[in-house]
Amino acid sequence: MTPRESHGEASVAAPTRARGALASGLVRDLRAASTPSYIFVSGLYFALYLALNQLTGFHQFGASSITLWSPDNGVSLLLLMESLAYTPVVLFAAIAVDLQIHAQSYSLGAIVVCELILTLSYVFIAIMLRDAFQFNVRSATFGNVIALLAVIPASAAGTSLLYCLALFASGTLKRLEIFDAIRYFWVGDTVGMIVIIPAIMAVYDTIAHRRWRALHTPRNIAAAVIIGVSVTLLDVASVGDVNNRYLFNLLFMPTIWVGIGYGFSATAIMLLFTQLALIGALTYFHADDQNFVVLQTLMFILAATGQLLGAVISEREQTTRLLRRQQAELNRAATETASGALAVMLAHEISQPLSSVASYVHGARRLLEMGETGEAVVNALTKAEGETRRARDVIARIRDFVASGQLVVETADLREVARKIVALNADDAAARHVQLRLDAPDPAPTARIDRLAIEQAPNNLVINAIDSAAAAEPGLVTLSVSTTGDEARLQVDDNGAGVSPDISDRLFEAFETTKSKGMGLGLPLALQIVRKHSGQLSWRSRQPTGASFTISLPLQGPKDAKP
Repeated sequence: MTPRESHGEASVAAPTRARGALASGLVRDLRAASTPSYIFVSGLYFALYLALNQLTGFHQFGASSITLWSPDNGVSLLLLMESLAYTPVVLFAAIAVDLQIHAQSYSLGAIVVCELILTLSYVFIAIMLRDAFQFNVRSATFGNVIALLAVIPASAAGTSLLYCLALFASGTLKRLEIFDAIRYFWVGDTVGMIVIIPAIMAVYDTIAHRRWRALHTPRNIAAAVIIGVSVTLLDVASVGDVNNRYLFNLLFMPTIWVGIGYGFSATAIMLLFTQLALIGALTYFHADDQNFVVLQTLMFILAATGQLLGAVISEREQTTRLLRRQQAELNRAATETASGALAVMLAHEISQPLSSVASYVHGARRLLEMGETGEAVVNALTKAEGETRRARDVIARIRDFVASGQLVVETADLREVARKIVALNADDAAARHVQLRLDAPDPAPTARIDRLAIEQAPNNLVINAIDSAAAAEPGLVTLSVSTTGDEARLQVDDNGAGVSPDISDRLFEAFETTKSKGMGLGLPLALQIVRKHSGQLSWRSRQPTGASFTISLPLQGPKDAKP
């Protein structure tokens, strides 16, 4: 198969999968019609639809069935998004209500055609939201709010055009009324759905996250009372007198306050209360159609602004909570990693003295087996005892160093430090045919250091140098001591293969090594100790082969060290 053919098959497969997902969704919806809850939900929906139509029947455009506020259509859309199997129920409820309210002014054919257009339009909106935009009424996310505000106004515009043309064709609407009818239908449908559906989303979100627990505080109760009184007064003031309609714009202030302070759910509930208070005021003051539609248009703008702001704030809070949880997880992982690294570091540092103990004890046993009981056996056991003490001291110092980070400084002879390191590694170097040299001046330089801690740094460098020089013929490692100005230097040179370019940039990172049995902790530990002494650890390649590592330490010691 050629890449072109593969791409073509992928292109064909994408819409095929989409159609398959839609088909499986339809099958799932049809199966829902056979469940016992179908009849119960249908009856509940029918009762609610009838009640909302009776409630909003006072706000209709002329003699038509166009309602200037249509929360019942929001309920219908929610039901269809749950399952398209409820399509016949939605159609039947719409026809039944129209027959009850408009039987005298509509023909049966006009009612059926108009409500069929309306129902199919809502089916289309439900499919777009649920399947194309993955809208979920139980999830108050920013993406869901964007999908709602994008799909509903655009789809309601197409629905209003088709519905009003059907009314015009049936003779219910006159030609001069078509434009106003389309505008009024669009405003009523859009605001009804834009306010009702987010309020239902807010209820789901409040229940799912138990947000009511925070509503009992005096601060939140006071805020709810202030918002409720302000909204009611502004609604009444803007509706009571046509000239005061500009006062409705002041509702943006409490809406923004609630959106920023409490997020999407509280904003959606507040907007539902604002809509109900506005409808109540419009009904009480017998507002005309023009004033009704203008205020409902402002309500749409207010709802869209508040819901977007609330969704952004809620999304940010959710992201912040997620980041906090992730940070806590990272801190926990870092703690576990540090504990593991400490354990590995301890194992790394005491492996050499323990190996030396094993070698000396083995040598003493061999001498005893050969009948030797003199000075050679005592010497081997004495060295084993010294290595045991060294392992104990290393564990104690590393524990104190990692736990407290404090150094115990003293004036130390650096030549003696270097001589001890050479003595500790002499046997290992000889066994691997590596010549280990000490180059120290006389008189010896002194520096204020934590002797036991600083011994670990050049000791790790010497161990690495012996490993590298063991492959050379002959192998040579030199530990040099010198002073430059107010600094002391401990330098380790070898004639091995040098540092691999693959890890040269990560040389001092933990667990970076090219040795088959290495753990990559010697250099990081050395660097940590040197830095704690306010010093520096550097390296360079030697010619023709090998590497040179230099430890630079201030002669006066670190300023924050304990005397």
